[in-house]
Amino acid sequence: MAPSFKKGATVRFDVGGHHYTVSRSLLELYPDSMLARLVSDEWNESNDDGKPVVIFIDRSGRRFEYVLDYMRDHEVNLPMTESIEAVKKELAYYGLMTASSSMSPSITGGSPAEAGRIMAAMGGNMREERHGLDQEIQDLFAQGIRLLRR
Repeated sequence: MAPSFKKGATVRFDVGGHHYTVSRSLLELYPDSMLARLVSDEWNESNDDGKPVVIFIDRSGRRFEYVLDYMRDHEVNLPMTESIEAVKKELAYYGLMTASSSMSPSITGGSPAEAGRIMAAMGGNMREERHGLDQEIQDLFAQGIRLLRR
């Protein structure tokens, strides 16, 4: 049986300290998921003080972004710094994927070219910073010599 959703176009989540506003229509696409059950009338109590209800989930807020990407697009493209296995665990936790599922979600990691661009940018920034420090040291040294000559 599909969950009965409260009125309102969006739901607010606090996942590990990261705040997300999600459309109810997205959650309705996955009626058997944990997220749909969390916002159903059966589990979601109204807030008497008129403030919007924020549902707290004690999971990785950073990875929740990829869960939402999967729900929206049925695929996720991760940066090289993120573990595919960790994201699969998140999908399973939220009831979007099961370990016995024959259909694996489309999750891809960053490409070697992306890693190269990141490393080049990091190296370039370090070179610029080192050059700036070298210049600062030279300027201070020149000031010291001028002071000694006085």
